[in-house]
Amino acid sequence: MHANVVCRVLEEDGMSPEPEPTSAVDLLDSLRQIIRMAARHAHGGAIREVGVTGPQLRILKELAIHQPSTVGRLVYALGVTNPTATGIIDRLVARGLVSRDRSATDRRRVLVTLTDAGRKVLDGAPRLPHERLVENCEKLSDAERARLLEALRKVTRMMASDDFDA
Repeated sequence: MHANVVCRVLEEDGMSPEPEPTSAVDLLDSLRQIIRMAARHAHGGAIREVGVTGPQLRILKELAIHQPSTVGRLVYALGVTNPTATGIIDRLVARGLVSRDRSATDRRRVLVTLTDAGRKVLDGAPRLPHERLVENCEKLSDAERARLLEALRKVTRMMASDDFDA
């Protein structure tokens, strides 16, 4: 039986299997897989299914929850620069998936709103990788999340340092 299947069976029975020995190459391979998934999403992974890029889909999903929204709020929610968000919004406006209008109460504020066409795109949209990650992390215990967070922070420190002290 494959080691991953054994681990899964043991975990389902409430037993904690002994971790398999891993090499630095195994760890690097896992990081590469994570990076590839993120890059595929960021560079248009959603295009095939619904005709929008990953960042465009993220804006549509954000607007489905919080609309109307300012560009500044979208910048913050997506973690991108103002010019990047503006470019994405420009392309969505051109396709009729969002509208951009001045606030009636404050003409300096520009509000972005999801259109019916944008909502239709969302109806056929796949879940994004980060949404699956959040959903699955919520299934972990507090202790498991804490261990995972510590491991990820350690990886970050290792990648940032020429002289890593474990």
